[in-house]
Parts: sequence; C-alpha cells; structure tokens
Amino acid sequence: MDALDRIALEAGGGEAEAQAVEDAMINPPPAIDPAETWAQIPMMVGGLLAMAMPELKAAYSQTNCMNWGQSMQALADKYGWDAATTMAKWAPEIGVIVASIPLVLPTVSAFKARKQTPEKITVSEDVAKEQTPVPMPEAGGLIEPS
Repeated sequence: MDALDRIALEAGGGEAEAQAVEDAMINPPPAIDPAETWAQIPMMVGGLLAMAMPELKAAYSQTNCMNWGQSMQALADKYGWDAATTMAKWAPEIGVIVASIPLVLPTVSAFKARKQTPEKITVSEDVAKEQTPVPMPEAGGLIEPS
C-alpha cells in the first residue's frame, strides 16, 4: 500500500466519523426513561421471587414495577441519583444474585424435602466388616500401639 492509499483511507475514516456524529445530532437515539431503568430492579427481584413463589408473579407485574420505577425516579431526582450510573455500579452484584438464585432455590427445596422425609442411612455389612474400630483412650491415658 502506497502513501496516497493510506492518506485516502485515513481521510475516509475521518469522514465516516464526522458523518456518524452528524447523524447522531440530526437523529439522536431515543432517550431511555430513567423510571424504566429503576423499574428493572423490582422486575428482576420479582422474577427471582416468582421462581420460588409463583403466586407473587402478579404482584410484580410490569405496571406495578413501572409505578415503583416512577416513584424511585422522583426520589432519585431529589437526591441527585442517576439510574444508569447506579445500575451500572451494582450490575456485578446483581448479576451474581440473579445467577445464584436458580442454584439456591432447588438446593433449599431439596434440603426441605430431605428434612421432611429423612431416609435411614444404612451401612452394608461388607463395608461394616472392613471398618475396624479405633480404640479410644481412657481419660488421661494413652493408647498402646498395636
């Protein structure tokens, strides 16, 4: 590639960037309603809770979550909080919680089920024969090596 081709490529790149900036100014992307961003919190929590308690699904409806988001936005305006910044700040923690719930719920259910119907643990005779009891020392005494 010769020097003129490189200059043409660089100029073309600059023109493309300038065109993109101009397009963004003329047709800006739609603004995200901060209330919608805040509403994502109860939507996620409700979705997780509904996995364990399906009867809560109606309580965490989109309408109820949006109402909460609008109220939260009013509070955020009062204290100068930004929905996008707050969500981005806590996104890793929220992600871990969201990813953990599908693991935790079945585990808790399994423990509850096991506790309600405990199974008798039996050791087969073969395993019992293989195990030799370890002598316990008397209080203050020592065990003689065998």
